[in-house]
Amino acid sequence: MRVDGPNVFAWKEGMGHERRLLSARASGSTMNGMKGPSFTILRAALLTLAVAGCTEFDVTSLKDNASGDEPAPDTGEVPRDTGFATPPEGVPLGQLSHDQVDLGVVCSERIETVTVSSIGDAPLTVTVVQASGAGWALSHADLPAILEPGQTFEVHVQGSGDSEDGTLTIQTDEDGGTTINLPMAATPDQPPAVTITRPTAESVLSPDADYSFQAIVSDDVDAPDALTVQWRSSVDGDLYTGPVSPDGMAVMGWTSVDQTSGDHRVEIEVEDSCGNTALDSVGFCQNEGYTEDSLDLASWHFEGTALWDTTNEWVELTGPFTAQAGTAF
Repeated sequence: MRVDGPNVFAWKEGMGHERRLLSARASGSTMNGMKGPSFTILRAALLTLAVAGCTEFDVTSLKDNASGDEPAPDTGEVPRDTGFATPPEGVPLGQLSHDQVDLGVVCSERIETVTVSSIGDAPLTVTVVQASGAGWALSHADLPAILEPGQTFEVHVQGSGDSEDGTLTIQTDEDGGTTINLPMAATPDQPPAVTITRPTAESVLSPDADYSFQAIVSDDVDAPDALTVQWRSSVDGDLYTGPVSPDGMAVMGWTSVDQTSGDHRVEIEVEDSCGNTALDSVGFCQNEGYTEDSLDLASWHFEGTALWDTTNEWVELTGPFTAQAGTAF
């Protein structure tokens, strides 16, 4: 038997157990190729099933019609990787504002704020926030903290120049439980540096000259012209307070006649914005000057040809002759 199309045979139960043939479909209007005894036998079998009182019987086609969905058309395009991870719907996902906490150079204390953001499609729960390492302190809202998508959670980290290297630990319920460790560091401020370049040690300064004392100044954070220096003398006390030039030079004027004669130790002190200080000093001698009025000839001792010339008002040690020697003291 050749069947060119689908064949559906169905019986439906009727009143008084009657059976009605609903359809019998084959290729064309008749079942081609079925003549003689074979067709008679098929009719007899169908009538026997109807008389036997079957409640329902279905003969389905050979075509699989279990699903009425049509297959998706093949467009020939290959899916492309966009490079962005798309979180599944309903999954919590967190993001941190920092990958480390570095307070930089610290004078006393400094605070840095680390932010946890909920960027997934489901609430993110922050369960643990803690710090390890001496000298660190944390402040934040109560835990556990439940963040709806788009909400944030702030952790305020406080450290100082004395804080040791430490770790900030944050735990969330992302991926069933995620722990993130951020390194923490702070650098203590260093004192400035200062070196006196003029005068040099053991210098003897003339009594009738003016001098310029100089020092080189620097700091690890502050610009030179943000620093202030103070000059002092071990004999005459405070001498000068003033700024440093942009090139790091601190200068003070020294007028010999205004200073006490004898040995001095001049000191310079510089202070930075953190209050750290540095010192340098140098020792020298300020030679004693005199004037005519300060001379007491009665206290002088003259030897040899030395004498006081009253006409010219000077001390003459020798005359304009050879083989003479004179001393005055």
